Amino acid sequence: MDGPMSAWIVDDRHIDAMLSAAMNYSRRSGSVFAWLKPAAPEPDGYQRGDPWGPAAVEIAISRRQELTTANASNIGRMLLLENYRSVSHRYNDDLALPEYIYRHNSDIDAVGILKAIDCYSYQSCEHPGWEGGSAYAFCEALRRKAISHLPGYDVAPWGIT
Repeated sequence: MDGPMSAWIVDDRHIDAMLSAAMNYSRRSGSVFAWLKPAAPEPDGYQRGDPWGPAAVEIAISRRQELTTANASNIGRMLLLENYRSVSHRYNDDLALPEYIYRHNSDIDAVGILKAIDCYSYQSCEHPGWEGGSAYAFCEALRRKAISHLPGYDVAPWGIT
């Protein structure tokens, strides 16, 4: 690829920071960082007048993905692969995905992580499968988690009256 680029491959440390933030948020809350793979609505997933349908639990279990220290390198590769797909699609080039191994990154504040998610998303959204993919769902889950860690979020009213 020659000349200036509007989409580029993020550094491994960028992926490390996003994964580290997700794991740090989970550690603080005592839960596992999880997200649901996007999928088309299933007929038994929701039922009018009820919060869920007869198959909702099974559907959620089948779509659930978790980030753990054991699978962090695999999740990082999934995120990098999405970034490579995007840049390859944008520039009609076949880029080879290098090896990725997760390395814990120092704690970055919620605003820094939100900016990192925006940067990663911008670099990874150039192909048609972005919004239907697991990397997109991971970013949206991390975005929601980071927002909930902004100063004052916990004490702000839920509804405005």
